[in-house]
Amino acid sequence: MIGFVRRLGWLCCLSAVTACSSPAAKLYAQAEQLNLQTLELPGGPYRLAAFYKPGQAGDLTLHVYLEGDGRPWQQGRWPAADPTTRSSLMLPLLALDTKPALYLGRPCYNGRAADPGCEAKLWTSARYGEAVVGAMA
Repeated sequence: MIGFVRRLGWLCCLSAVTACSSPAAKLYAQAEQLNLQTLELPGGPYRLAAFYKPGQAGDLTLHVYLEGDGRPWQQGRWPAADPTTRSSLMLPLLALDTKPALYLGRPCYNGRAADPGCEAKLWTSARYGEAVVGAMA
């Protein structure tokens, strides 16, 4: 019985720590678990978080993965403080790719919402606007 209580306590502590992790911290932990390289790329006035997996020597094709919108709104009404996705679909797919592959983050996502130039419109009304597309290009 004591062993069960200890395991239950450990599980509760682990759940509490995980629940308090930011979405960006979870994304970086997932990338690390998948053995992906973490990169920071320039995107005009923004810094873009990216993850990379090299392919075989001589591969000349680069597959680029873009995550969905993440979570731009809180309760569908207010701009989120951090638009980062809560559960990445792209990182596990990238990890399965046999070619060189790059996960390219959006401007102000993945823990960068407080960076200079970042404002809520970049992940809400202008998330497909010229500034975002230009930064990712």
